[in-house]
Amino acid sequence: MAGFGVPGNGGALDIVFDGGVPRSFTGRARQALSGGQYVTVSGAANVVGSEVLNFIPGSIVVALMGADANQVVGIALHNAGSNEQIAVATRGVYIATVGATSLSGGYSVFANSGTVQFLDAAIGVGGSVQPVGRALTAAASGTNNYSLVNFAF
Repeated sequence: MAGFGVPGNGGALDIVFDGGVPRSFTGRARQALSGGQYVTVSGAANVVGSEVLNFIPGSIVVALMGADANQVVGIALHNAGSNEQIAVATRGVYIATVGATSLSGGYSVFANSGTVQFLDAAIGVGGSVQPVGRALTAAASGTNNYSLVNFAF
């Protein structure tokens, strides 16, 4: 889960800075989602025609990240119930929870699949998982398990 290190933020993800170009989209939650969870696109609620007039906000359905970390498209920016609209960040710098490994600033980071949402250092992930960003600060599990991460989904 990204950015949930600050109690009392009302389920919202705290952005640190966005590089001047914030990127997000509005979708519809397939299930209840919490701010800071990694999400995937889970189909479309409506067919999109050839004109912008045909696009209905909330047509993009998003769900909690499953087993395939390569399908992550962003981070939920706030809490949303099932079938409610939700904003999803695709770029920006956020405070993110780090998993069981230590993380050095500068490493590429990956979303970890499963129900526990966190990041892992490049050296801790095998296979062909695509990075979701780069750590800007170091972190160590158990002492300071948060890192400033520049996300670019």
